[in-house]
Amino acid sequence: EETPAPLSPAQDGFQISAEDVFSEFKKGVSKVVKPGDVDTHYDLGIAYKEMGLLPDAIGEFELAMQGAAGKAREVDCYVMVASCKTLQGDAAGAVVAFRQGLELPQIAEDQTKALLFEVASAYEGMGRVGKALTYYQRVAALDGAYREANAQVKRLLGDGAEPEDDPVEPAVEVVHFRQHFRNFAKSSRLQRDPFP
Repeated sequence: EETPAPLSPAQDGFQISAEDVFSEFKKGVSKVVKPGDVDTHYDLGIAYKEMGLLPDAIGEFELAMQGAAGKAREVDCYVMVASCKTLQGDAAGAVVAFRQGLELPQIAEDQTKALLFEVASAYEGMGRVGKALTYYQRVAALDGAYREANAQVKRLLGDGAEPEDDPVEPAVEVVHFRQHFRNFAKSSRLQRDPFP
């Protein structure tokens, strides 16, 4: 006598799709996490990004961005949105997000170098070597050793690239001024940095 094969979950009526589970999870999160909870939305964005749920990650970073307006975390949110756009194969969207981060007045000098370099890399990946060269040059003006920015400039110039104008963001100009002033202050007798 044959024993019947056990029923599969689909035959038994108990199969639940991963999308359904995730949808229920998001509903639960939206009930518990307040829109202004920057850290939780940011952390959820990181988790979704790591799971490959890029549109959901972008949504969480955008929510975190709203609550972080005017704070250092806002820059981080733009970086993460740009990173997700890059993973989606949207280099142009990544450039937009990186540039929006560069325009924030609270951006720190190390973030400025990183974002300028990322814009350069994205432009280079898009085949826009003139714009890439311009951004590598901006990084090199701040710190030529940063991620070998001077070498990137030399390489592109050696390949015949010519800088292509791309409007300078106001915050980048401020960082340039601060860096040049700090260099001047170090070489003179000024005792304190006026830009802490």
